[in-house]
Amino acid sequence: MQKPLSLFRAGRAVYVAGCAVCAAVSLALFAPLPISAEANFGGDFISGFTFNVPGSDEYESPVNPGNLLGVGDVTVTGEVNLKLDAAGETSALDVWLQAGIDASGAAQTDIIRANTTWMPSSDVRFTLGRQSFLTGYGYGWNPADLANPPKNPADPQGEVRGVDGINIRYSPASWLTVRIFGLIPSGSTMWDYDDLLSGTELTFYAPAVEVKLSGLYGGLESDDDAADSHPNAGAGAVYLDVAGIGVYAEGVIRSRSRRNDPASDGDTPVIPDGPVGSGLFGVEYSFNSGLALAAEYFFNGEGWDQDRRDDYADALEALAASTGITPGYFALYTPAYYARHYLLLNLGIPLYAIDSNANLNLIYSPDSPAFMVTPEAAFNLNYEGTLVSELRYSALVSLDDGAKNEAWLSPVHQSVLLNLKYFF
Repeated sequence: MQKPLSLFRAGRAVYVAGCAVCAAVSLALFAPLPISAEANFGGDFISGFTFNVPGSDEYESPVNPGNLLGVGDVTVTGEVNLKLDAAGETSALDVWLQAGIDASGAAQTDIIRANTTWMPSSDVRFTLGRQSFLTGYGYGWNPADLANPPKNPADPQGEVRGVDGINIRYSPASWLTVRIFGLIPSGSTMWDYDDLLSGTELTFYAPAVEVKLSGLYGGLESDDDAADSHPNAGAGAVYLDVAGIGVYAEGVIRSRSRRNDPASDGDTPVIPDGPVGSGLFGVEYSFNSGLALAAEYFFNGEGWDQDRRDDYADALEALAASTGITPGYFALYTPAYYARHYLLLNLGIPLYAIDSNANLNLIYSPDSPAFMVTPEAAFNLNYEGTLVSELRYSALVSLDDGAKNEAWLSPVHQSVLLNLKYFF
């Protein structure tokens, strides 16, 4: 459905003007800030090995015929994170640079965060640049998060790359926070004004209750679009503290799916017609011993039922027999977002005796069906806690290959990750 162009042009003009004003003012205010004003520089260096466990067919799978991805038994990775943050009374700066070698052996560099903040008063904050817009209460999934790329439920505490935009927060009262933001589509290096996104979020506070209501305008929509990662959407979330137990729920309705449906003959995947909804319900509790528990149910309205999974399997077979798997079809394989129903259980276990901690993450998809288990532990190797060893085991188990689930598709079913991390 086409939106009124006059309203859209006015909105994008306000967005561009706001970006310019915020940039000029915040940078001007931050420039004279002495470096001694709470400036911190640090980071970490990570060197690691991933040991893949080949199955009976080595690393053969429908999305990896003939091991075209080049999966090997051992992968060496390295990563350096450099972080700078500085803050004064009315301004702040946050920069996070990342460089390293990925699983394929290619060198990569990226800017994870790069933003400046202007605080003209205690109630108002303007933040411009690459930043996290993460919102909601879910541990594994966040349906109410309309701006950020989806996070990995198998690694819920992992940071995701920031989104470029402007974020304005205003707290006119102790019970209300208003946030207005404008975004450039994630991952875009070339874009038009028509691609700009805008949204708002209201957060209401009361004793033992917090409620969020948010909306996103994703720009003009057309049936000719090949994909749409930010459709128009409305979302809500609520968090309740019930006798120390956290109970939360999130829900979203999007004008259309962000995930294209495959055609059984391998033709170009298309955006499904009509609105789509997703939701989450969860509970969390921290025991006196330090043990933390989170349990969630996630309904993924953008996931595929059995018919769609069968179409995908047929398309992969057709492509493998002809031109090979195309990147577009491989990208449709998304573990923990692939089916429609998921259950998660997470246990955080402190190991005080050895100044370390462990975590157990379980994800079960009853309609696939498939099971994912990821136990991990982090051990401090020195008194200062600057040298840490991380050990993680990951297994993806198919309970029914006939259901064409994500475990059936995965080229790697078991792997062990060993990292050594140094903080400086």
